[in-house]
Amino acid sequence: MMDARSIPAHAPPRRHLRFALDLRDDESVPGAIARAVAEHHLVRIGAVLKGSGHGRYAGATQLADATTLRRIAQVIRCDPQHLVTQAGRRLVEPGDRRLQHFVDFDGLVVPSGHLELKRRRIAPGALLASPHHRQDWMLNVLPYSTETLERLVDECPACGVALGWTRSVGIGRCEHCLATVPPSPLPSLPAELAADYRLFASLVSLRSAGRAAAVEALAPRLRDMTSGGLARFAMRLGLDCGEDEGRRAWQTRAGHMSPERLARTVCRGIGLLRTWPEGIVEWAQERVDHARDESACRRDLNRRIRRIAWGDSGFEDQRELVHEAFPAFASPRARADLGGRLYTGREADRILPGFATHAPEIRRLGLVTSRSDGARGTMESFIYHSAPIDAAGASWRDATPVTTIIARLGLPLYAVEQMIGSGLLGLHDDPILAVVMRRRQAVASIFDDLLARLRRRARRRAPPSSTLPIGWESRRIGGGPKPWSEIFHGLLDGRIPFWLDGEPDAEHFFVERNGLDAFIDRPPPVHSENRPLSPAMSTGDAAELLNVVPNHVVRLASAGVLTRTVGLRAMTIARDEVERLARHHVSPAELARRARTSAEAVNDRLRIAGFTSFHGLWDRTAALDALPLA
Repeated sequence: MMDARSIPAHAPPRRHLRFALDLRDDESVPGAIARAVAEHHLVRIGAVLKGSGHGRYAGATQLADATTLRRIAQVIRCDPQHLVTQAGRRLVEPGDRRLQHFVDFDGLVVPSGHLELKRRRIAPGALLASPHHRQDWMLNVLPYSTETLERLVDECPACGVALGWTRSVGIGRCEHCLATVPPSPLPSLPAELAADYRLFASLVSLRSAGRAAAVEALAPRLRDMTSGGLARFAMRLGLDCGEDEGRRAWQTRAGHMSPERLARTVCRGIGLLRTWPEGIVEWAQERVDHARDESACRRDLNRRIRRIAWGDSGFEDQRELVHEAFPAFASPRARADLGGRLYTGREADRILPGFATHAPEIRRLGLVTSRSDGARGTMESFIYHSAPIDAAGASWRDATPVTTIIARLGLPLYAVEQMIGSGLLGLHDDPILAVVMRRRQAVASIFDDLLARLRRRARRRAPPSSTLPIGWESRRIGGGPKPWSEIFHGLLDGRIPFWLDGEPDAEHFFVERNGLDAFIDRPPPVHSENRPLSPAMSTGDAAELLNVVPNHVVRLASAGVLTRTVGLRAMTIARDEVERLARHHVSPAELARRARTSAEAVNDRLRIAGFTSFHGLWDRTAALDALPLA
């Protein structure tokens, strides 16, 4: 465990390149690194990555955290804040299966599967105008350059090796054979598609500057939607209003399309959005007018409109627009005997992903009104009342696992429980969502608002050398659970001045020394309406409460001081046992923090004074009397 003497007053200067880099507004992060490497004739991009402490491949820097990006900016000598704004942010920590594949680019949510991070896609013709790698070239839903309309290239035609981010002798040259990559010999985007393609590219652009203008170019009724929502809607329209309409999810179909077919699909969708809703109504009427079998055509239209409205997930704004264009369209089925609109299992699963898997348990618990709709082969089919499923789906779209909040804040579970009880965070209580998700779900919008408030309140300069990370300074507090909710209230209302140097978590919030002393010996608030989410603690949470390292908790459990239970993933310990131990004993690390000395000095002083340790801990009352607060 680190103590105060191991914290340098000033970090050692990081080695950097000789010449400063002028970062372009639309430049990708790995592209900026590669350009800086090429300009200094270093060839290997790993030299910069090693110098900045980034341990992954160069393409992953496009999704690096703010702290890593600032270190990279220091090495390549560009504006740190500018580089941070060029990157995307993962919505949640890895491990949350539901949302780990989405990335936020200043309000645009992009599936990570739409980002090409390992191969370097370039437009050789556009590089002649400016030799830098554009951010939007990393989007694999954009197969053509918006500047020159040429096909993007990701392979050297001279040697056949994929372009990557390992070495750099220029963005437009092959890192393997060093040849200059020529423009693609394949046909460019047809000129008649250029305007609609560029509009779609602006909607999904990783730069926020052009997205607002793209939304204004569409029909007035659509301007309340986000640019990402409009791009999704355009893709859905292009697929389901085309002759090649298929049954798979649009993301799956888009990933298997040829570049020209993908471009024609998005342009078809953009054309319908430009004239919404008249354009799609005219399209439907023309199909009926030219159909040989009008009845079959109307059934086909009904199926297509149903897919546009209900698609692959439950997007309410998309449904409303379709219902406005086709007021007579009744989807899904409605029956008076169950009190209104009904969903099939498949429709319910689109609104609430995972519903189909857990439907038997949901029916057994009586969480939604259902009835048998007959047999489908050997399986019995059910229909469900829509209202509870709509409510659960709305909660699902605004949910994030409590474990994700714990990981992002770097705090123990009991701290998040306190923050839920004090109103800083919120929990979903939808019973259907609880069955589908299993893990407890917090309200994502409330958590995002908390992070935004903390960012606004933080002092807008680098942390002074006299400050410490709040997680380190909190080790002066012991004897039981730390009052984390009160500490965060103090951060938000200005009682505790703090600085933010990176992501908002316990390692990057900096406070003055003694800045948390008002909370020493103050018990955490008790909220009667908020019960503990778990009676057990993880090893890491127990270590945080006791102010020791996790291995010390393992040794205490091995000695029989704590009772451990080995679960599927990790060891857990009864929470009341940990709190009882903390009330009566104190760790050397906590005493060292309180006395502003080292743990070794604490142990030596107490042994000389005749104290006897208890499995590496000391009697709390006696030790605190012997080592007063500094």
